[in-house]
Amino acid sequence: MKKIILTLILIFCSSTLISPVWAESEASADIISINLSDPGSSDHFTWADNELTITKGGFYILSGELSGRLKINISKDEDIFLSFNGLDISNASAEAIYIKKARSVTISLAEGSVNKLSSGSDESEQTDKNALYCTCPLTICGSGTLNITADIYNGIHCSSDLNIESGIINISSAHNAIKAQNILISGGKFTINAANKAMNSSEELTVTGGTFTLTCADDAVHAGSAISVEGGTFSINAGDDAFHSDSELYVKDGIINIASAYEGLEAHKIYISGGMLTIVTKDDGLNTGNEIDRSDLPGIFISGGDIYIYTEEDDGIDSNGDLLVSGGTLLVDGCSSQWASPLDWGGEYGGSITISEGTVWACGMANMAGHFTSDSLQCSVKFTFLSGYAAQDIITISTKDGEELYSHKMLRKGDSVVFSCDKLTAGESYLIKINDEEHEFIQESVSTQIKIK
Repeated sequence: MKKIILTLILIFCSSTLISPVWAESEASADIISINLSDPGSSDHFTWADNELTITKGGFYILSGELSGRLKINISKDEDIFLSFNGLDISNASAEAIYIKKARSVTISLAEGSVNKLSSGSDESEQTDKNALYCTCPLTICGSGTLNITADIYNGIHCSSDLNIESGIINISSAHNAIKAQNILISGGKFTINAANKAMNSSEELTVTGGTFTLTCADDAVHAGSAISVEGGTFSINAGDDAFHSDSELYVKDGIINIASAYEGLEAHKIYISGGMLTIVTKDDGLNTGNEIDRSDLPGIFISGGDIYIYTEEDDGIDSNGDLLVSGGTLLVDGCSSQWASPLDWGGEYGGSITISEGTVWACGMANMAGHFTSDSLQCSVKFTFLSGYAAQDIITISTKDGEELYSHKMLRKGDSVVFSCDKLTAGESYLIKINDEEHEFIQESVSTQIKIK
């Protein structure tokens, strides 16, 4: 029996997801199969008033339909492993699944299975009706599908730590789609529609893998503490921020495509060291420091990655503290408002704006346009076009020998470009070309400003 159970664990879920304590303490327990359409009787569960309550830890295979609630109420010293193999639970007046007590719970989505949870269709009682509510550490894995409909409140709500390693998870919720104390996602395919936040952690949220299609009225990815994106592919349409952290936000790897949002990435401090980011927003693309503490200035720190920002109305980058670039590629298509800046930093609060490495092209309007300062380690130039440029104009910067350094087709009218790359050298001459009109300029110093008639 021990070999059978451990083999099933490996089949249904990666062995790293199973607590060694569970594997040792429960390896000799029975495998319990429960058809929710006709559960029968067992000393492992009770069945009354359309509620099936599992009262012992162990390994359970669940299938069938239930109009009611599945409840887990075992000892706090026991772990439980649930294999979903084609279950369908709906509950109009409460949770579809309520995990009241356990040491830990692992849910595995059996290969090829489609599982459904729905809750809260009865609006007569406006209570917190989560489709899946868990009070202990919860792990979700497997290759099957989990479809969740939460008509009143959250889709998945875990008041402890939530770990999702795999599975196809589709959630439609009237509030948050996924909410937990700490969230770790290392894989899976997610399609989420939420009337509030798509993923909401009260503490830390980390993503190392997975595919995410997130549509929500509020923030798509939100954390009360740090957010770390270390992998995964995101497609986001958000009513508020695409990513919001109340402290630090790290992007180390992954593909982030923000098709629409009020703001793209917002935090006290933002660190981007890798990944590919496409950010289209109404307001700021990157924003830090709505509340300023001079003893702990906010900041945006870019050391790698490939970043594209398009803003409709406001700043491309808005740091109310430091804006420091030490690597990566940054392209900002700023808006045509005189009161918006492609690059904005908190110089009035003591912040710095410097570049030591990387490539930056930031275009927009000159009135508020920030530029890298003379204490930078890499040269930069700010162009002000006195007659402006039009949408579809092509601006190209090259060496006098004709080596192209950068070229960009302008998407909107403007009169400013800030450019920096490792091939600019103080004292050297370069060419800037607007369509067929060419001008020569000298990079006079580390930070140069040029006016072009």
